[in-house]
Amino acid sequence: MKEHRNYICSNDKQTFLRFIQLNELGSGRMMLFALRPIKKGMQIFDNYGAHHALEDCQSRRASLKSQYKFICTCEACINNWPTYLSMGPSTFIPARQVLPQKGPC
Repeated sequence: MKEHRNYICSNDKQTFLRFIQLNELGSGRMMLFALRPIKKGMQIFDNYGAHHALEDCQSRRASLKSQYKFICTCEACINNWPTYLSMGPSTFIPARQVLPQKGPC
């Protein structure tokens, strides 16, 4: 599976969940559980570094290059998505939608 797995800095396209079970000798096993159907030849995305919302692009890329020897080209890195803390408070407040009542609740 490794040859078909691609890195991504966000979870929105992540294809599976990973569970790692270690024993006292430092070895163990990793189990992957699909979050959606995976067809033959489909790209599989994984996040094994920092999430784009928690760490800026420059820091994420430096960590990935140092540890895994590649420069991330996911959508979050290419478009330099902001971290949660850099966004500040929202100024957009959606209008309240009033739904018609269909009878007693």
